[in-house]
Amino acid sequence: LDEMCELLTADDDIDAIDLDPLAAQLGLQDLTGEEVETPEDPVLARLLPDAYTEDEESASEFRRLTDTSLRRGKIDDAEIMRMGLDRADSDPNGTVALTPDQAVSWLRALNDLRLALGVRLEITTDSALDTAGIPDDDPRAVLVALYDFLTWWQDSLLNALATQE
Repeated sequence: LDEMCELLTADDDIDAIDLDPLAAQLGLQDLTGEEVETPEDPVLARLLPDAYTEDEESASEFRRLTDTSLRRGKIDDAEIMRMGLDRADSDPNGTVALTPDQAVSWLRALNDLRLALGVRLEITTDSALDTAGIPDDDPRAVLVALYDFLTWWQDSLLNALATQE
């Protein structure tokens, strides 16, 4: 979570970005007057993809209008998950109760973590990762185990939410 949040804020300090003057007057806190480039880092490009792959101008405009709020949202979700994990760490049984809104934030944060790991592990489809074929001494083994764990955790949370309805 820390690394993902650091990556999401590494390009610019998103809290120090100057607002577009009209956006400031309208109270639209995430609109800047600055063009935002598609991230060069493949993980960021996966977490913050272009909305229009066939139209560079529209993609650029969409990114200018949404990049800051998307980054903030992802960081907020990660922070909600981190607070829950801190509560679980201080609980004798290691459990934490989540509100429905917190659970949705956890799902988004888990998805972002899985996407980031998937890019680093070069996973392009559900069947592209053969976990059984990676020896324990492979540097990717820990990341694969984490990816599998996050997948299980996300699935478990989805199933828990489905039984609540």
